[in-house]
Amino acid sequence: MSGNNAPSQGQQIQAASDDDVLDVSKRLLAQNREAYTELANGSANQKPDDNPAVRALKEFQLAMAGEAERAGIMSEDDVVALVMAGRKSH
Repeated sequence: MSGNNAPSQGQQIQAASDDDVLDVSKRLLAQNREAYTELANGSANQKPDDNPAVRALKEFQLAMAGEAERAGIMSEDDVVALVMAGRKSH
């Protein structure tokens, strides 16, 4: 047995205080919020159409244009009926 009583790396990590963990969590939440905001709005140097996620969403919206009408969905009541029918089938 060695005379080394220093805590292992695992013990040091495990000993992190609740405050430390909370601080890291808050920082990560703020960074994620900032990233999602940039994704949704585009960064200061980027037009929204330069954002690949925004471009993909716009392409999808164009591809889906008119599909609800073709499927006979004309109102919110039609959407509710479609959802209820889907739930009954499961």
